[in-house]
Amino acid sequence: MGVRVFPYINGRLFDMQLPEWKDSVESNHACRDEHGNVISESFVSDFGVPNPDGPYWSSVIEGVCSDMMQAFPNLSGIYIDELAAAPNYACYINGRAHNWVHGINKVAIGCSNGISQWKAGVPTITESNAETMMKSVDAYLTLVAMSAADPVPVFGAVYGGHYKGVGSLFQLQSQGTPFSFTKAICQQLLFGNRIGWFALDGKDGFLSFLEDSPESVAFLRRALHIRSMFSLWFDHGRPERQYGRTKQEWVYENAFLHLKTYMTITCQPLESSDTPVEELVYGEMNTVNVASEAGAVESRLVDAHLVSRARRQHSRTERRLICSSRLTVLQKGIMSIPLLGSSKSFLRKSRFVTPAYRLWHVCISLSKHIDEFKSAAVEEAVIIKLRELDCICREVAARTLECGTREMLTSGSDDEETRSQRDNLIKIWLRTGQSWLSLSSGGPEEWAAANAALTRGITIFKKAVTELSEEV
Repeated sequence: MGVRVFPYINGRLFDMQLPEWKDSVESNHACRDEHGNVISESFVSDFGVPNPDGPYWSSVIEGVCSDMMQAFPNLSGIYIDELAAAPNYACYINGRAHNWVHGINKVAIGCSNGISQWKAGVPTITESNAETMMKSVDAYLTLVAMSAADPVPVFGAVYGGHYKGVGSLFQLQSQGTPFSFTKAICQQLLFGNRIGWFALDGKDGFLSFLEDSPESVAFLRRALHIRSMFSLWFDHGRPERQYGRTKQEWVYENAFLHLKTYMTITCQPLESSDTPVEELVYGEMNTVNVASEAGAVESRLVDAHLVSRARRQHSRTERRLICSSRLTVLQKGIMSIPLLGSSKSFLRKSRFVTPAYRLWHVCISLSKHIDEFKSAAVEEAVIIKLRELDCICREVAARTLECGTREMLTSGSDDEETRSQRDNLIKIWLRTGQSWLSLSSGGPEEWAAANAALTRGITIFKKAVTELSEEV
């Protein structure tokens, strides 16, 4: 069912019963109020609050997260409690001002740094959903936001595509029946949250309830399936109109492809075990709207001129010329890529360097949108076409860069600036252009090779071409 395990750590409290507290933490790192008293909180035990803006606490959290990842490399992520939920205290330690928001973000980033020492791409989650934490954690455990009697998805409407919400509060007393359980699941699904986080009251009876309620489990499976199927809208879109408490509209906008698509999720709580879950939980995609007349023209161009089976019979040179011109139109004139080979004399180097740099960003944008599409309910044929366009995009960028390189080699100028630019272009060409030219559109293996080449070339290409683009 796709259950993920995120072990718990507290991101802001230090147990005052531990010997380290009295030995050094209290005197050197504890937050104090304006009277010099140590700030403390009580949760069964007493806890102090280390200053998050100092170097000590973020390094402690980084070490803890690193140790956990080293010991348990298959963890799905780490949950850091309280960071986006607890109040921001005025910290008078050492008589100096401290930026609490900056400090809390340092703590979250410290955990991510510790994780990345052993494994890349492992997410962090924190409690609640303070906007100031959005850049430093991967997801929010939205307990407070989902606890209102009749909540509306305003947070998602504002920050959709930039944050991920997880779960809501589940307790045996309030969610321990099929109707109340599935109602809570519906609220999570309609709001676009990752579904889960059950039994926060710590009572084992909640799991026993699920074991004795196969209809609730079937409903949960259906909701998870729908959440996965329409992840494009939930992860990269935003909620719009509500239709009562059981239906929610979502919109996904893709400015690059000039697409605006609507999806409506329906989720009705389980009132009778006789009702098939497919009739209670489902999603409907509405018509794709093209944002503008120019976008409509470009959409037709993409559809008409992507490499077809017949087009593959053309020579690589012919394909390159055709796709070069189509990409120029596709980018609404923001770049000017001449048809390669259409002129015997190459234009000055800026006519090649700057378009290559801009086209690089087109490649990155294509890769990003393909990543968004590949796990969503988008036809495989569409993804294949985008992959083909992405490979062609790299090829045109590389050929454009090759023209600039050859122009530099034959420019006849031998001043220091020209030699420096020439050397940089040659390095870029050798490191990226050759690998790009060896690629062609095709199946998963070719696609993986294309992504690998794109990753290898990004650092040197971006640095060198940025410098050259600023100079010319």
